[in-house]
Amino acid sequence: MTYLVGDIVTRTLRLAGIVGIGQRQTSDDAQTALDALNDILAQWQVQRWLVWSLTTTSVTSTGALSYTIGAGGTFNIPRPDRLESAFVRFKNTGGSITVDQPIVLIQSREDYNRIAVKNIGSLPQGVFYDNTYPLGSLYFWPVPTSGQYDLYITTKTAIPVLTSLTQVIAMPPEYIAALRYELAGVLRAEYTLPLDPKLEILTIKAKSIIRNANAKIPLLQVGTRNGYYNPYSDQAS
Repeated sequence: MTYLVGDIVTRTLRLAGIVGIGQRQTSDDAQTALDALNDILAQWQVQRWLVWSLTTTSVTSTGALSYTIGAGGTFNIPRPDRLESAFVRFKNTGGSITVDQPIVLIQSREDYNRIAVKNIGSLPQGVFYDNTYPLGSLYFWPVPTSGQYDLYITTKTAIPVLTSLTQVIAMPPEYIAALRYELAGVLRAEYTLPLDPKLEILTIKAKSIIRNANAKIPLLQVGTRNGYYNPYSDQAS
């Protein structure tokens, strides 16, 4: 089953009490609803449990200290707010077996700054993502040697931006109810109407269904080494 943006907007304007039964929505009403719908989806994009899948993208190492990420960047994908995971693959020189090695996500600029020699070249052990705008930057450490590795990052799949009322919404069907209920609540606030407790309850229930469908918790990794553990080299000393 396909869903048109216009159908969702029309139903939601009625649900929110902005357009009555038998009335026709104005173009201004429709545009307001479309803008609010995109605002909601932009907020959903940064919440892992509201995104239905992950996307893995790769580039071949060039020896550069950093790689851009975003539309037109080295990693030419929609700019993510964060990385979910990353790994490096040794370049296959003709065999059928590939070898992958996970690398640590360096979570902050402060942690990356603690690395004393940032331009040493070797097998990368970690990556720091600086989510600047409009292009982010990825700093692999040690710097991966040119042409020797494929660098893989996993990010949340981009939720589509809605540009017209005739556009088909490409997302799982269980998202439609959650979108309508949350949009109805936002539109009531937009039109300075009182909050509707029923809409809040329906929104929470619909988003809980999505949360349960998308819940995928990775196994906890517990280290048992003695001494000081360096997460960037996966070694103890």
